[in-house]
Amino acid sequence: DIMASDTWCGLPLADSALPEHLGEWIHSQAERIQPWRPEAARSATVATAESLEWSPFPVDVLPELCRTFVLDAAASIGCDPAMIALPVLAMLARCIGNRRAIQLKRDWMETAIVWGGLIVPSGSHKTPAIDLALRPLRDLQTAARRQYQTEVDAYKQERLRHEKDMAAWRRERGGGLPPVEPTPPRPPRFIIGDCTIEALVACLASEPDGVLVVRDELSGWVSGMAEYKGGAGSDLGHWLACWSASPLSVERKTGEERSIYIARPLVSLVGGIQPATFSRLLAREHLHDGLCARFLWAKPPDRPIQWSEREVSPATWEAMSRLIASLLALDGDTDEHGQPTARRLPLAPEAKRLWVEYYNRHRSKMLDLDDDLRSAAAKLEAYAARLALIVHCVRAVGGEAQDTAIDEASVRSGIELSDWFLREAERVYALFDQTDEDRQRESLIEWIRRRGGAVTARDLYCGGPRQFRGKPGEAEAALNALAQAGHGSWEDAPVDNRGGRPKRVFRLGIWNHWNQNPKNPRESEGFDSAASDSTPKTTPLEPQPANLMPPEGLGSFQGGDWDLAETV
Repeated sequence: DIMASDTWCGLPLADSALPEHLGEWIHSQAERIQPWRPEAARSATVATAESLEWSPFPVDVLPELCRTFVLDAAASIGCDPAMIALPVLAMLARCIGNRRAIQLKRDWMETAIVWGGLIVPSGSHKTPAIDLALRPLRDLQTAARRQYQTEVDAYKQERLRHEKDMAAWRRERGGGLPPVEPTPPRPPRFIIGDCTIEALVACLASEPDGVLVVRDELSGWVSGMAEYKGGAGSDLGHWLACWSASPLSVERKTGEERSIYIARPLVSLVGGIQPATFSRLLAREHLHDGLCARFLWAKPPDRPIQWSEREVSPATWEAMSRLIASLLALDGDTDEHGQPTARRLPLAPEAKRLWVEYYNRHRSKMLDLDDDLRSAAAKLEAYAARLALIVHCVRAVGGEAQDTAIDEASVRSGIELSDWFLREAERVYALFDQTDEDRQRESLIEWIRRRGGAVTARDLYCGGPRQFRGKPGEAEAALNALAQAGHGSWEDAPVDNRGGRPKRVFRLGIWNHWNQNPKNPRESEGFDSAASDSTPKTTPLEPQPANLMPPEGLGSFQGGDWDLAETV
């Protein structure tokens, strides 16, 4: 039927495409779909810990281009897609800036502000993941800096001419109006790093659309909040105000402007932190002051990494660069005083019905949460609206939505993302209550996961964590404890042709095993995660939706659609 159809039955192929192009498209889709293998039902013991299990990041709710970029970048590095998606959401928020806002009610408006934190151990490719995710914006900032330097050189020449004109004007004893002083160019500041609150406010004064603060280690940012003022400052209060875009005022002792006032500071933030540091630093100081609750947290499982040839295609890079540039070029509105302000997008009627259903459901769920999680859930309510705004703006500049009202599809995406982050917050907040024994058990489970989900006691005492090295008895006891707690079970491995005694293998249960995100099993271009040759091949895989993107060579992304005719 497809071959006989003049339109290829609606598939993304041009009228002039050949059968081999259809084969390439089918092959590309088959590679993206993972088989689902039924497993035994989980035990009642493990079922009580279901809320603490990792659930893959819902990349399918992202706009198509962003979804493709996240999956390809994650496959290139070998990290979990959540480690790309979270920085990407913060980057998109910065690009939208103060030019769009979602109007939920007359007195409730949310702007595009995202604070994202990756909780991952050292060596998990956190820094490469953040750098790759933010590269489209960094590239634009680099180009803007080159243009800025050209403008600075021109400004210096104008200053010299102005000084000469002023000298001539003075010699004429003030005849007429003085020469107009040239205006210095404004440096582009899309992304900034380490900064004090005073430096941040000065930056916001010249960048009304806000900034994205990137901290490779959030622990330094948290610890340094009061260091600048000898431990007695109010930096924490200023940062909390930035999350809400509340007015910000700072008094300075030096500089031309001693008092700086920012009416709507837009500051997005992204960074990483190690699990032990997260538990120690935030639980002790910032669990109850609202700082922890303002973050979207993600703690993906550690995964084995081997070299592969995956990389982000040039077409996807180009399309992402155009998307970022289009978001930065959005026009805002002006208020009654002629000052720039955000264009407020209301909810379309069907989107409003969906939002009300979510709001009531979410508020009902909050009644069952403890105080700490309730605080996080309250912020995630706002995040549902913010994420809907981000998704809608991306779809609007791509021609998939109208830039007049937030539609149902965008609100649904925002809600699904917020629900995922709430579930992840429940999982992450459990770290605050962990004992040393809990952390050791989790560390052991993570080590077994990286080994493919199955190990022997010999594997553990010969090459496992340090506390088990050379200690067969303790290794056996630790695996027995995991089995008794319902985290897995012992199996007898088949005997090979050489004979010998059967080997006992401890295998993690399906619900304790690493829940994989979709990945392309073909040989690819970059870092990827893979198991060694000795790794058991019984890893359970979640069924994943196909990403219906045309294969390379079938066209390029143009304004939200794929133009296939020029290359077929």
